[in-house]
Amino acid sequence: MLARPARPLAAVLAVLGLMAAAPRASAETINLTLNDSGTSVTYKPNGGSSTTVNGGPFHWTQSTPLNTNYATAVTTYCIDLDQTVSKGGTYTYTVQTDLKLAPTIGTAAKAAVITELFDRYYNTSLTSAASAAAFQLALWELVYDGATSKSLSAGRIQGSNSLASSMLGSLGGAYSTHDLAGYHLVALVSGTKQDQIMVVKDSTPPPSAVPAPPGVVLAGIGFGSLLLGRLRFRKV
Repeated sequence: MLARPARPLAAVLAVLGLMAAAPRASAETINLTLNDSGTSVTYKPNGGSSTTVNGGPFHWTQSTPLNTNYATAVTTYCIDLDQTVSKGGTYTYTVQTDLKLAPTIGTAAKAAVITELFDRYYNTSLTSAASAAAFQLALWELVYDGATSKSLSAGRIQGSNSLASSMLGSLGGAYSTHDLAGYHLVALVSGTKQDQIMVVKDSTPPPSAVPAPPGVVLAGIGFGSLLLGRLRFRKV
């Protein structure tokens, strides 16, 4: 007489059901039209000749379809020197709420020190073109030369800007004024256009669907395969 292993079969079906019910990836996007050319920032790429490029703050207006999680007018700083944006252009960005996952940031240490830079100096950066240029230069230094880099005399981002150097030199020390109180940072990521970083209110809701971690899905597949492999009829 043969007995069917009902319990292992039920377990397999349960695993597969949970995997099917897991939320699918739903990347949040925002469509933005650039209203200006930002601020002129001068630096020396890798210590070479001085070059002037456009940096933040950039001012944008949302284009349809609007993402109601965010303001219709937003301000960003650049975190990507290898791609460009142009005044009047409209671009679709993926909103990355975890800074360390932004391609040009990449580590928790960079995300933390960039957050500190904004927390200390974001409001100051918006007061003048000189402050904006210094802030953008300091931001690029952290993005490209590392979380512990506080010098503009080595690495990819070099130049002579005393205010930027002062901002970088203060990082890691004590401070009392927090520009990001009630706010946080998100990255705006594009595969073809210049990535940006944006300050948003803490009340901004997260994307409606969060992708299941790949490791969880793979673990479920492995567990299901293991149980299926043990499904054998036993003699009683």
